Amino acid sequence: MLETDELRLAEVQTIRRGILRILYQSRSFGANERTISSALLSGGFILFPGEVRKHLEYLDNLKTIEILDRDRATWAAKILPYGVDIVEFAVKAPAGIAKE
Repeated sequence: MLETDELRLAEVQTIRRGILRILYQSRSFGANERTISSALLSGGFILFPGEVRKHLEYLDNLKTIEILDRDRATWAAKILPYGVDIVEFAVKAPAGIAKE
């Protein structure tokens, strides 16, 4: 794998863990994609429009989060127990999410 591919993979995995952390912090009410995008931006991650949704769909498929308001212009999500376990290091992070 090329070095740039490895760097991009590491960035994607870190973004996904960051999303889990954001949703962990807002677990009682969840967060919308604008809030998630802003929080990631403050951490130095610049995402193109639609990228947050791709990451949310990936995490939803892993059953770490639940996407809310999928039929609205702005999606929201909340963390599920498996996602909490990943953030709290109670279980090993699956492929595609940074191990830390």
